[in-house]
Amino acid sequence: MNATVPIPAESSPLAGLRVLVVEDMFLIAEDIADQLSGWGCEVVGPDGHVKSALQRIAGTTLDGALLDVNL
Repeated sequence: MNATVPIPAESSPLAGLRVLVVEDMFLIAEDIADQLSGWGCEVVGPDGHVKSALQRIAGTTLDGALLDVNL
């Protein structure tokens, strides 16, 4: 297992960014969301399907997204 070095949220270059997470495997999605939150990101989602993710972000602004390549 790969250990991730924690970055304090206040000093993270990602702090304050809104990031969409789309991943159909629940545990992986939660792990990604937790890691991003720990880096100070505002996590949008996670969503398990593209359709629900698109509905969630309609009319909002994102700074980035992490998407499951198989979706």
